[in-house]
Amino acid sequence: MKSQIAGLSALIVLIAGCNTNSQQDTELNTVISDLGLTGNPVASITDLPDISDPEAVLGKRLFFSKALGGDRDSACVSCHHPVMGGGDDLSLSVGVGAEDPNLLGPGRLHSSTGHEFDGGPTVPRNAPTTFNIAAYTNSIFHDGRLETVPDGIRTPDTGFGAAAANAGANLAHAQARFPITSPEEMKGFDHQALDNQGIRDFLAQRVGGYGAGAGELIDNDYWPNQFRTVFNDPDGTAEALITEQNISFLLGAYERSQVFVDTPWKAYIEGDINAISGDARRVPCCFMARPVVPIAIVAIFLLTNSFIILLRRRLVGEKAMVLMVMRTLAVPSSPVSRRTNISFVPRTC
Repeated sequence: MKSQIAGLSALIVLIAGCNTNSQQDTELNTVISDLGLTGNPVASITDLPDISDPEAVLGKRLFFSKALGGDRDSACVSCHHPVMGGGDDLSLSVGVGAEDPNLLGPGRLHSSTGHEFDGGPTVPRNAPTTFNIAAYTNSIFHDGRLETVPDGIRTPDTGFGAAAANAGANLAHAQARFPITSPEEMKGFDHQALDNQGIRDFLAQRVGGYGAGAGELIDNDYWPNQFRTVFNDPDGTAEALITEQNISFLLGAYERSQVFVDTPWKAYIEGDINAISGDARRVPCCFMARPVVPIAIVAIFLLTNSFIILLRRRLVGEKAMVLMVMRTLAVPSSPVSRRTNISFVPRTC
């Protein structure tokens, strides 16, 4: 433990002792040049959808629809709203069983009549932002439970290191398949007999108005018509078009369209030396240009968990730089009220 604390102390002293702005500028510019940084972590990703693309538009409609909630009282947007920065502005989320299912963010509480009510939130983890999820190409989540492997994408449906057969084309596509499998997030407690794939298929049938989900929605033509248009198949059947794979693909397309890279860090790299403060310079300066830092990173790893050590080699990368600088900068407050009623897709859907 003493050696671990010493490593952390070294990091603290190092950060406190970083150079003046001009010296930091010189040091940072050298590192930026050596690493070929552009400030745009998605510059090399060529298949990013635009928010106006038909797939992203339909994905947004699905994202906002409670039809994908097992108990029909939650949607993806319940915990990931753009107004809330792609999250929900809560330390721990409330998915299903909310006191007011239409209320998002602060004030969203677990109903006292909800399943296993204990006075607290239903989801044991913070909701990560969906913004810039497209930038993650190796893994997502703090425990890396979704990660790329040589032959595809590993998910919680498979063993460690093994690719899942239906994971999808990218990490966002793979991730979109899992909130509906969590009882606390979206699955609810009315369909506990269904396993992960079972609930995915059932919800696809509900949206498509066929099979076990036939008749659960008021308008059984709304979604099939939307899918026929987007997939350019006017004669396609709901069974063929509205599958769990197509639903998760569309959700992933909407999430991957949420790219925000016009940051102060990018402006700094492009030549505006006043774009970031001295404090903001200090983080990349210390983490990128000082050889002793890996020692401190190892110390932090020993005090936390094994996944952080996998990040050490990535700390000089584009995504880490944007993340560190954005966390250092103040985030402007939203002009929209933090207590927001969600506008869902109409009840007929």
